[in-house]
Amino acid sequence: MDGARERDIEESNLFGEHGHYAECVRSLASCTSPGDEMIVLCDEALPHSVLGDAPRVRVERPFRLVGRQREERRVLRECLERREPFLLLTARHTDVLRLEGAVRATGIGPRHACLYYHWRESGLVERLAIAACMRVRREARAIAPTEVTAAFLRRTGWRNVECIPYPVRAMERDAAPSPFRHLLMAGAVRMNKGIERLTGALPMLAARVPCPPVLVQTTGKRRGGVSGRKEAAALESLRACGYPALRMDPEAPDSRAYAQRFRGAVTLTPYDPSKFADNV
Repeated sequence: MDGARERDIEESNLFGEHGHYAECVRSLASCTSPGDEMIVLCDEALPHSVLGDAPRVRVERPFRLVGRQREERRVLRECLERREPFLLLTARHTDVLRLEGAVRATGIGPRHACLYYHWRESGLVERLAIAACMRVRREARAIAPTEVTAAFLRRTGWRNVECIPYPVRAMERDAAPSPFRHLLMAGAVRMNKGIERLTGALPMLAARVPCPPVLVQTTGKRRGGVSGRKEAAALESLRACGYPALRMDPEAPDSRAYAQRFRGAVTLTPYDPSKFADNV
């Protein structure tokens, strides 16, 4: 798009450094033109330091734990009324329903709305919900990170679908190779990232002399550090296995410290192939 413009990015789950939301915003901000400004609509708990270094970004914090859905509906109506391009960063069927409701409430078409689908929502409830939102599927733009997901969106009735790979900033690289430091499982604990497979591998690693250091980030997958029962059981199995060089870190570091964990690391992320074959 040409000319100086404001562009809204809505992500109510953006409330801290951990997760990929803030890094995605930084990546998008690094590609903006000098005359553009991005307005990031996020959770009230987001510290200033998280996006303080992102160029041409203005942060607004309308979302909170109490009354979040009401605020999301209000924000969507305001985004429609501004008639400037806006992006729902992690779109799900609930966002489509709220957007359709905002379209009906305001009478404003969603041609300036973009929804980024990180994965396919193929469940019956999700498909029925999206099928009911005819105007959003007809006029808004759906964006997918992979061609498989883009084809799925077209099959489910979206008229305007574009495949755009997930935005990633170029990382600085050291000219000299880093010596091996540890095996690493980074990011929030989720079963579909293969945390339970590590428990089965540790006895084999323990037989090596010396056994390699293993660092596991145990941050919960949801706000407040709360994980599901399966994740909690998998972490308890790790603690009970007696691996002598295991470090379990509950901290979610900032982006710079997070990147440092990968220097000299062999990364262990045995994602579930059936769920991640075509996802981000």
